[in-house]
Amino acid sequence: MGEEGLAEISARYIRFADTEAHGRSPPYEELARAVAGDAETLGFLSTLPDVKRQPNLLLAAVRSARRQDGTSFARRFRLIPTLSAQ
Repeated sequence: MGEEGLAEISARYIRFADTEAHGRSPPYEELARAVAGDAETLGFLSTLPDVKRQPNLLLAAVRSARRQDGTSFARRFRLIPTLSAQ
């Protein structure tokens, strides 16, 4: 996937942060913005089918992984320092 495709994925996460998470979930807003600016994570997302790149799917996986092993999945992938449990 080229730069244009990565920019589209980034824009999707920014849109999510602005319209879905802003004012409702500061941790999700912060994580979505971090994903939008992280080339490595965008590259990973680009390997998935389009329907699997949705912000809500990634955020649910982050939340689930954090609950299962007690560590911050986000920290492990350098997205944000911490992700508060919601």
